[in-house]
Amino acid sequence: MGIPSKKYKETVRPKHPLVPYDRNRNPLSVLIIGNGFDLDLGMHTSYKHYAESELWPFKESTQSNLRNYLNSKKFAYNWFDLEQELANYAQSVSSDNLSNEQLLRYDNEDFNLLVNKLKEYLQSEQQDLHKNARESKAKSILSEFSKKENYFIHTFNYTDVKYISEVLKIRLNSTRIEYVHGNLGDNNIILGAGDNKELPEEYDWLYKTSNKNYSSNNLADSLANADEICIFGHSLGENDFDYFKPFFKRISQDIDLTYHNPMTDRRIKVTIYTKDEASEIAIKRQLRKLTDNHLQGIYANCDFKIKYTKP
Repeated sequence: MGIPSKKYKETVRPKHPLVPYDRNRNPLSVLIIGNGFDLDLGMHTSYKHYAESELWPFKESTQSNLRNYLNSKKFAYNWFDLEQELANYAQSVSSDNLSNEQLLRYDNEDFNLLVNKLKEYLQSEQQDLHKNARESKAKSILSEFSKKENYFIHTFNYTDVKYISEVLKIRLNSTRIEYVHGNLGDNNIILGAGDNKELPEEYDWLYKTSNKNYSSNNLADSLANADEICIFGHSLGENDFDYFKPFFKRISQDIDLTYHNPMTDRRIKVTIYTKDEASEIAIKRQLRKLTDNHLQGIYANCDFKIKYTKP
């Protein structure tokens, strides 16, 4: 192979705070999961499912404009993005209503009710997993990761991955699971808009980062140090761009992405699992936004694949 070039030594990625840096360590595998993961397991955990359930809290119109707005949107499309609609609503509030303290109070109260009922709904779905669990690609991927020596799991779901793994009889190291937006197990789910949304200051409470339970996470470090990345059931939606854009923009432009071991010339492996051809097109649309229209750079610089969860 020859002597490693100085260039490779200079392009070694930064140290991961959770995984001791070692040139000879086992490759770091990172699993990032979104709602499609839970759906593939058989749980009805989408916002659309919630909006159509008996636990949806807004049965009738009231003085809350937020309630009325969400009721008008929940059946408008095949897919209901609750967090996007919350941001859309706040951005649509007129200047007159922004000075209406009573209206603002009603909206805030209904938002808190929405979150509490969402917890209750998801808890019910999670508890029923032992009855509805099925053989699935999600289950096989989780089992595969549990056997790796060096892995980390970041979930954007509110469901408890540790509980799910126990139901599925998969043994995971709970210290290697991180809940980006809280989880049912800790009763601290974080619903709301991302910081990339421009909301009136009267609706600052809608930002996820305004939630008292919001905390630092290590997703950026995992992405920077991973040798293998698997994204399962995450739409890469605009609410989460802050987490993904630096990584995807970098790998779409960096021609020196190799494993930490400078003696090898193997590229980062990135695999995205999504439902079908239609969702693949949607994922690629998001990747173009994340890379400033340079999706082809990901294909050029990485071992990149998109795979379907359904035949």
